[in-house]
Amino acid sequence: MTTIFMSFSEIGTFTSSASSIHDTSVGIVKRIKHDIKKERTIRKSIYMKQKE
Repeated sequence: MTTIFMSFSEIGTFTSSASSIHDTSVGIVKRIKHDIKKERTIRKSIYMKQKE
């Protein structure tokens, strides 16, 4: 077990890295959702073209 005690500078870098990881994960999720929306609209337009 590593020592739980950390200096304030270490805590600062840890929290900043954790927040940046969170930001990137949120960005990835947003991008995936955007891609899904795009694919749905493309599929819808293809479906409508096939119906004609």
